[in-house]
Amino acid sequence: MRANKDPNLTLSSIAPSFTMRGKAVDCDLARTLTVTIRNTYNASGTGSSKVIFYFSPDGTNYDTIEYTSFENTITAGAAVQKTAIIDPPETGYIIPVVYNQDAVYSITDVKLWTNISKYWEDLHGSMNVHNTRMGG
Repeated sequence: MRANKDPNLTLSSIAPSFTMRGKAVDCDLARTLTVTIRNTYNASGTGSSKVIFYFSPDGTNYDTIEYTSFENTITAGAAVQKTAIIDPPETGYIIPVVYNQDAVYSITDVKLWTNISKYWEDLHGSMNVHNTRMGG
């Protein structure tokens, strides 16, 4: 897996109790999805941000029940970054949604990165090792 330096989602802010969707992630032959969220909380904030994932078999019709989620722990007035390892489906798509759980204050400087590792990358590497050993 090569790290994706470009964020999946970049926003200056998310309003109180609002959500914003990132770009869909293709999970064909997915092995691992690494997700990093970074945002800044208001100095008087009390609600954390939450990253929620929804599944779609075709990239268009998404579930209404979350596939999985994780929270970015709140530290009032601070920029907080958290990474989670997600066990993705091996086919279909998942879309990340960032939810500002604070009912009064916006979260700011929001960035979300998604990096996916696929089975074929491991298989391809194993095939190269095998071919080298066989003189190929």
